[in-house]
Amino acid sequence: MTKLCEIAFKYKTDKCPQIYHFYTEYYYGVLNNKRESIKKVLELGVGSVATMPHCPDYKRGASLYMWREFFPNAQIYGADNDPSIMFKENRIETFLCDQSNRESLEALIKKTGSDIDL
Repeated sequence: MTKLCEIAFKYKTDKCPQIYHFYTEYYYGVLNNKRESIKKVLELGVGSVATMPHCPDYKRGASLYMWREFFPNAQIYGADNDPSIMFKENRIETFLCDQSNRESLEALIKKTGSDIDL
């Protein structure tokens, strides 16, 4: 199990093989050597209990917490079209955004800046 798998499992995101997907194994191989240099992460889809019924004990924005821990120097952004799951915490900020709408995506980039690393 990779360090990213451990972190993902800790936050109960479906991205780890212990819960659902095997994404973290791949992500770790690609991103581990960039942990210190990644400064901005944007994830489309924050995730909610309603959208993650396959994840026991799911917490809103679980993968955002995973990314915050994995990338210690990064600001983590999440975007979703559900206003009820927006939140802001230390190094995590979420934005309301409809990814199927160009204007909404352009407004998101104005808020986050276009210098996204991941």
